Amino acid sequence: YLGWGNSFNPSAEGLSFINSGRNLTIGDSKLDPEINKSVEAGLKWELFNKALNVDTAVFHIEKDNARVPDPTTPGFNILAGKQTVNGFSFNLTGRINQYFAVNGGYTRLDSEQAKTTQVTVLPDTPLANVPKNTLSAWLSYSPTTTLQFGVGGRYVGERLAAITQPVKQVPGYSAFDAMVKYKASSNFSVKLNLTNFTNEYYFDQLHPFHVVPGPGFGAVLALNLDY
Repeated sequence: YLGWGNSFNPSAEGLSFINSGRNLTIGDSKLDPEINKSVEAGLKWELFNKALNVDTAVFHIEKDNARVPDPTTPGFNILAGKQTVNGFSFNLTGRINQYFAVNGGYTRLDSEQAKTTQVTVLPDTPLANVPKNTLSAWLSYSPTTTLQFGVGGRYVGERLAAITQPVKQVPGYSAFDAMVKYKASSNFSVKLNLTNFTNEYYFDQLHPFHVVPGPGFGAVLALNLDY
């Protein structure tokens, strides 16, 4: 398949955000929307008698009027930047056989702040909060109709929190989850979920002035009753 299109980011969407914990961000209030252009080409397969679906795609996303600081009016922005992302993705979901099911994917993103008014942003600098590599996978095993096990993981590569020099970045991380489910009857089951069972310490949300750590190890035991 081949697809292309455009989308818009209203510049007033950030008016409710707090800027540095001091006041509301109003630097974008009078700007027109940003415009995004994209093109994508891909392939899809159905394997094992249509039990397993596989798809892959390459894509290019470009923003020609990105918001960048107004060099003549501090605290306000203008639509004079350019941002690009070239990427590749691979995904699979479905069953391998009667016992194993899989769900996973890999994405590669090569991003760039190609044009800006900020002299402290070096050429070829990646976009903030855009990892080059992300990977996720989940494998479930059902030895019987009443018992199911699952294990999976996710990887997010290093990301930038701020693109101006000196850049601020956080390292990549890997986290793993697991699950076991027992179906005692047609309307009652017990399920145990373990999230981040290696208790990986990582940064989930990034901001130029602060970061928010991701959740640590967690366990949830659920009793499910269907009626």
